[in-house]
Amino acid sequence: MGASGLKTKPVRLILTIFISLLAFGMFGVLSTMMMYDMNYSVATALEGQDYHTFMLRKNYDAVNKYTYVDYYGGEKNENVSEDEREMTAVFTADEIEKYNNDGYGLDYAGCLIPSIYSSIEFDNVSYSGSDQYYSTMPSGYTDVSEEFMKRNFGDGYILCGEAPQAADEVAISEYTYNVIVARGGIDRWEEYIDGEPHVYPEFKPQEGMQGIDENILGKTLLVRDNYGGGISDTLTITGVYDTGEVPQKFDSLKENSGSIGGGMNQDSYDMQSEMRTTFHCMMYVAPEFIDSHSALLDYETGYSNNSVYVEMSYSYIYRYLDGGYSNNMQAALPEMMNGSDIRAYSTKGEDITPTAMDGLKKGEVLIPMDSLSSMVDSLLNSAVEVDQEGGWITKSYRETLTEDVLNKFDKVLNYGYEDPSEEDIKFVIGKVFEDWNDYVLSDINISYVEEYNNRQLLPIDKIYLGSDANESSSTLKVVGVYEDKSSMHYGSGSYIMTTETLDMLGEMGANYNYGLSEYISDYVRPANARYNAIVTNLENNTYEALMYMLSSGNGSDGTYFVMEGNEVYNNASSSAMMFDDMSFVFTIIGAVLAAISALLLFNYISVSIADKRKEIGILRAVGARGSDVFKIFISESLMIALICGVLAIVAAAVVCFVINTVTVSSAIAIQLLNFGFINGLIVMGIALAVAFIGTILPVYFAARKVPVESIRAL
Repeated sequence: MGASGLKTKPVRLILTIFISLLAFGMFGVLSTMMMYDMNYSVATALEGQDYHTFMLRKNYDAVNKYTYVDYYGGEKNENVSEDEREMTAVFTADEIEKYNNDGYGLDYAGCLIPSIYSSIEFDNVSYSGSDQYYSTMPSGYTDVSEEFMKRNFGDGYILCGEAPQAADEVAISEYTYNVIVARGGIDRWEEYIDGEPHVYPEFKPQEGMQGIDENILGKTLLVRDNYGGGISDTLTITGVYDTGEVPQKFDSLKENSGSIGGGMNQDSYDMQSEMRTTFHCMMYVAPEFIDSHSALLDYETGYSNNSVYVEMSYSYIYRYLDGGYSNNMQAALPEMMNGSDIRAYSTKGEDITPTAMDGLKKGEVLIPMDSLSSMVDSLLNSAVEVDQEGGWITKSYRETLTEDVLNKFDKVLNYGYEDPSEEDIKFVIGKVFEDWNDYVLSDINISYVEEYNNRQLLPIDKIYLGSDANESSSTLKVVGVYEDKSSMHYGSGSYIMTTETLDMLGEMGANYNYGLSEYISDYVRPANARYNAIVTNLENNTYEALMYMLSSGNGSDGTYFVMEGNEVYNNASSSAMMFDDMSFVFTIIGAVLAAISALLLFNYISVSIADKRKEIGILRAVGARGSDVFKIFISESLMIALICGVLAIVAAAVVCFVINTVTVSSAIAIQLLNFGFINGLIVMGIALAVAFIGTILPVYFAARKVPVESIRAL
């Protein structure tokens, strides 16, 4: 009886099957998008391709709680917003060892990458004269062992020299050596160290020489991170390493040896993007270098540092020192300095732990090192009366110091050009704050300054606020000095103070605004974090090895691997974002079509039941139960759903195949959609669910009718 129903109302039946097919097919394609596996797309695209070195970072998703505060005209307004951010996690040495022991031929090296946005530059190597092929500067540092280099590049990987042994030594790759040669070598450089000139000799390659010129050994590179500009090191070259062949796909650039000044072509940019993720563009350093540069782990590439500083406008904010005044002041909250290597010292020259910054009280500030340098200058040039044979004479404070003490003062005075030790800084801070009132604020010095410079000298431990500086003026108390060893914070010249202090200034008429981010996630950075990227060679690009490499970073804390500098991965990532945007639209369209399909099935079964009321009454009269009638009609609707489901699976698979064929042959060059067994089950499940929902009511009521009522209705 159910099968005979399929012969009635053929137009309605065909329309029902067609709409259902569209709905279920739409869900089939949608399921591949909602379950989009970017790793699958990347692995299938890279399998067998000319990519044999991969750089991976470990990321995690966080919620950025952004608080914007505006204080204007005595009123404080605060606005809080939230958005999602992708953050960079870090690696430990033990973690990398675990990856290396899991098989698939992976051999990771831990790396320290200052910035994904730019390269490392050499201040004493010219930029002019470089060509298209030798144009990629190093991107990071690695302290891989001798055993690692032998496993990956053979026993003879050292072309000349030896491995670095100290924190100020470096070995470079053969490619980096050729970059230096292409740029004309290493220039002569002179700087002052401890007040004495120090010359770094030049290296000029011998013209027409083949191989490595060993004269480069012992020469010094002045290394700087090109993005942040604050990380600088003086590294002595100890060796040149063989790191394998440069990918042959870039050989065409060898013929294009013109200067980059004329403009780089797309192939050059592609080469730079890929090369900087390989061992060719690593700087090979000793473990001590990595130990001393842990601050680079906090130098996040886009989102993690709260590097926002506050600018305030206030009528005549008096400073200490010479009584000069200004109507603005830069300030920073302690949490804004996250990600910087902050060293803080009290006015007595004692250490203040970084966490003590959070304990600053209302009205207290920490001043930056450039302010200390100004204080040192004023103190050194202050007038001092000295009792000598024959009477009192006037000297400068500088003339009263021993050579050793003066050397410490000069290092702090020239901070930024010289690098005083922590002990020297603490000594000078203690002396400055101890001697200021006795010497700078002495009667003879005040009289001299007021007579010749028309300035008002003030106590060193206060910042006066208001239109005048006197005993009744409001003040900020200077409780210490800080230095930013990483120099990676835009506000490193600011006064560090609390929000309570900022509010106090606002209540006094100051206008200011600032933004502060708090990143919320389940990720907890390990205490023994050492690297922010890993690099591995992969001789055989098998699908299994690539899938393992990409998926092994999925952690319980929400971390996952991302691949740097790989065009295939970037295309897949862009597709993932596109699918994320499109999935909502597809869901709405699919849901609407499914609802229409359910209504059509409801209508079709209702009409089918109405046409067979006599047969239903007779069946019930001869003893058929309601459940028997229910089974007849529900089987009819499920049969329709089964037909639609099978056709929808075939249609969805064909659509995915066509889309993949188009995308593989296009600039994207990857398979986007992976329609598999699970997707087929989803389609069939939705088809059966829609059929059941669309027919349950009419079938239920038909099964409950009394036989006499069905016969009388004829």
